[in-house]
Amino acid sequence: MQGFLVGIEYFFWFLVILSIVVFIHEFGHYLFARLNGVRVEVFSIGFGKELLGINDSHGTRWKLSIIPFGGYVKMFGDSDVASSSADLKIDQMSFKDKLVSFHHKELWRKAVIVFAGPAFNYISAILIIVGMLFWYGKPATDPVVSQVAKGSPAAIAGIKPGDKILAIDEAQVITFEELRQSIALNTGTQVSLLVERGKKQINLKATPKLEKVKDAYGNEIQMPILGISATGGKLVKLSFIESVQQGIHETFAISTGMIKGLWQIITGSRSTKELGGPIKIAQYSGQSAQHGFVSILWFIALISINLGLVNLLPLPVLDGGHLAFYAVEAITGKPASEKFKLAVTKISFALLISLMLYVTFNDITGLVK
Repeated sequence: MQGFLVGIEYFFWFLVILSIVVFIHEFGHYLFARLNGVRVEVFSIGFGKELLGINDSHGTRWKLSIIPFGGYVKMFGDSDVASSSADLKIDQMSFKDKLVSFHHKELWRKAVIVFAGPAFNYISAILIIVGMLFWYGKPATDPVVSQVAKGSPAAIAGIKPGDKILAIDEAQVITFEELRQSIALNTGTQVSLLVERGKKQINLKATPKLEKVKDAYGNEIQMPILGISATGGKLVKLSFIESVQQGIHETFAISTGMIKGLWQIITGSRSTKELGGPIKIAQYSGQSAQHGFVSILWFIALISINLGLVNLLPLPVLDGGHLAFYAVEAITGKPASEKFKLAVTKISFALLISLMLYVTFNDITGLVK
């Protein structure tokens, strides 16, 4: 019974966090559609049958729908909620209707409206991270080794307590946190370390070992480990300008890490079992809520970056697919045929459904273990 109640709590927070992130994304589309003179017919959180809704003075239906996984903005002239094609009667529109139709807008305006969704996800994530950095400060631990695990990759490489890590693979290391981030995406390949020992600088080679460890929420995950630790961590206060700079840097680093991780999975250097779906997101949503408001905000930022990045992939059912079509049209001077767009949309939709089924299977098998 207790497990069932925990599951309900996790699902509740999953809906709350996902709805916030989806609203931010769709509001980006909505706002820039309105700014560019496009009439928005529907703003929905969720898909399928409407649960409740209200019309505003501009004729937009704001609603919650029964299937909570996602949302959409349907603009005037769209044939469907994905804005994948124009309404078949678009050429029969009156001049007045064409003025507020999405598909009658200039190419650059359509691109701006489409790009605004992922952009808002990134902007919201940056604002959250900047706010936390400015309010709480940045964790900073000197990269001085306090302990080396016996038999660990670090011990084998010759690292000793008291050593200061100056660089990894020729990239300067300022804090121990930066070193940890650099190691996090390693898949068991050798790294070069520049170490300061006394008055000497030594070049060492180490190969992180993949081990099962506990994350901040107590979940078992596989991580590359060097086998060193550092003490004396503190929170460094940042000015507002420094917080903005660091917030943008952190967002870029998270995005880069996600791209590298995805590429490692595609190339086979990282297991596909590390892909997580809605069940895992729900689990982490609930766990973040249990750790307090700051943890929830951080998780919202991570999911927002994830949603923004995924939506920029060049798949026709995603914003990136629309942008890819617009880029081709800008280069060739003519839009892709509706037949071609329909074909690639069906293929990409099938791929996304297959991926969703696979990651959900991963989630379920992870819970069973």
